[in-house]
Amino acid sequence: MTVWDWDVEKDAASPLLAPHADYLATSSESIARPSESRMTGAQRALWAVLWVILFMLFAPAFAADILNCYRAVRDMVGSIPVKAENIDVLDRCIHNASWFMDRKPGTHSRHFSNVARTSFELPVSSELLYFTAQGSAALARGSIEFDQSGEVGSDVVRVDVAAYFNHQHEFLDTTMCLLQHGEDENGVGIFAPAMSHYVGAQQQVMYDIKVRLPLPTTGSRLPMRHFLSNLPVFDHRVGHLDTIHFNSFTVKTSNADVSVMGISANRISITTWNRPIEGTFRASSSLSLHTLNAHIDADVTLLHDNDPVPITLDMMTSNGAIKANVNLVSTSVNGTGGTFRTVAATSNGPLHLAYPTAPVDSRLLIDGRTSNGPVSATLHKTYEGSLSLSNSASPIPAVEFDSTVEDPAREGRTRNLQLHRINSGSVIVEGQVVWEPASHQNRLGSTRLTTTNAPLDVKL
Repeated sequence: MTVWDWDVEKDAASPLLAPHADYLATSSESIARPSESRMTGAQRALWAVLWVILFMLFAPAFAADILNCYRAVRDMVGSIPVKAENIDVLDRCIHNASWFMDRKPGTHSRHFSNVARTSFELPVSSELLYFTAQGSAALARGSIEFDQSGEVGSDVVRVDVAAYFNHQHEFLDTTMCLLQHGEDENGVGIFAPAMSHYVGAQQQVMYDIKVRLPLPTTGSRLPMRHFLSNLPVFDHRVGHLDTIHFNSFTVKTSNADVSVMGISANRISITTWNRPIEGTFRASSSLSLHTLNAHIDADVTLLHDNDPVPITLDMMTSNGAIKANVNLVSTSVNGTGGTFRTVAATSNGPLHLAYPTAPVDSRLLIDGRTSNGPVSATLHKTYEGSLSLSNSASPIPAVEFDSTVEDPAREGRTRNLQLHRINSGSVIVEGQVVWEPASHQNRLGSTRLTTTNAPLDVKL
């Protein structure tokens, strides 16, 4: 690659330019002469209008040439790197990626002309496994996929990476390396310069990262500590990780999809923007699903014992639907009890919650709200607690109640519902559903649902 050096200085021995022989330096006084002709105000206005018309006619013809010239100079000179934020992370690079070019036919996906490959290994026993990307999203974007295609019983997580690009200098502007922070925190990082100009599609660099987790040698779940992915503009695809249980599993991205076929952890946190979150989640402490301007579609299993601190499902978006099927499971010795909380909020989109299973004597706390979208909730027959259903206008919130269902505790109890309507600017229906006679372990839950200008329905 040719490097152009335009920093040329004049030779110190070069002679200065001499004046012409006929040149005579004189001093002269400024003599004011009357103008021979002067334009009237109307003439000046006419000329101004003509210049504006000429500019509007010919400027578009030169605009494309000016833009093409700028792009050509930009590509020849190269991008102007700006120091990346959090550059101290680079100090933790312990091994840079060793790339090799893949020349095999059919391997160039994503419509790029070049692909380079590398791989890393991370210890399964790490306290924290993490992936991070910093700098221009145009030079550090793509996808990351998780599966259990690693070796059975292996003590390492294999990470395979493919980088796609058209021009080598953009690819070489980025750094990918093995990271280590402390003795037990291991990860992989991509560091690109922040760009001071627009980067077109032909200059972008994209990465496909595949994280191959090992299968356990026994029938039990493989315990892993903490996992963090902080990769903006990277689609996240999680396969069926049925034989792994994480202490915590955290994904932070933006403008990228998150799709999960199956993940189990004490704490799960998924955050993205402008793209949906979909998947199957199993959590025993907390589950947080946050996005904006996109939908959330989740199949959830929450596990809890009789600890007074509830397990919380937190779902939040805007301008998108929330749909969740939530199975409540008690891990107590007799399989009863547990406290479960659901917080769900959106706007300009529907909210649908369903609880197909729930333990006897469990306590369910629901706070769901939207605007300009319908709300529906289907509660398990074990539900006991208050109802507060609010709509800003008609239709009136509706409650479908089946008093003939069998007592889930098999104690011959009767299910009773009391409702009353409140008019206070909004249409509010409040009430309570209980099994009678009340159990000595009875702990009432609460369901509060709110919408505006749309139907609200609850099935008991």
